[in-house]
Amino acid sequence: MHIRLKEISKKIDNTSNFDELKKITASLPSIGQLMSHYIREGVVKFEASYNDIGTTLGIALYKDINVAVIKAMMNINSSLEAHVHNVHEIIIVYEGLLHFVTDTVEIDIGPNEIIHFKPGEKHSVFAKENTKMIGITIPSAMEYPNAARKQ
Repeated sequence: MHIRLKEISKKIDNTSNFDELKKITASLPSIGQLMSHYIREGVVKFEASYNDIGTTLGIALYKDINVAVIKAMMNINSSLEAHVHNVHEIIIVYEGLLHFVTDTVEIDIGPNEIIHFKPGEKHSVFAKENTKMIGITIPSAMEYPNAARKQ
């Protein structure tokens, strides 16, 4: 399984076509099923998910007790419903456009922009364009990039 995930990860890194990403990841297990699968001593973990609306794909780049870092992609019109993390979350968009909603603000974040969520801060996200980003939690969140859903 690890060799297969490495091969898929390489294919993902070499494509920017989201329809192709869907094909590449269609047969993969859910995030929950992959949480315990690590590559090379748990440093790199591959995660994929099909959300209620659209497709979001994340590749864990690094994780220890102090920080978790993922590379993620959302296809246009995908969304993640309102959720929280029990740690700080920082999102850095490097391609595309995301629309975030919190209890106090609605904001668009594009290339070279950063948004920070405090622990327990409810937020949702909608991809206005095909988007690539880096996500960071400090300290590391065991559930990252999964999160508790809140109404």
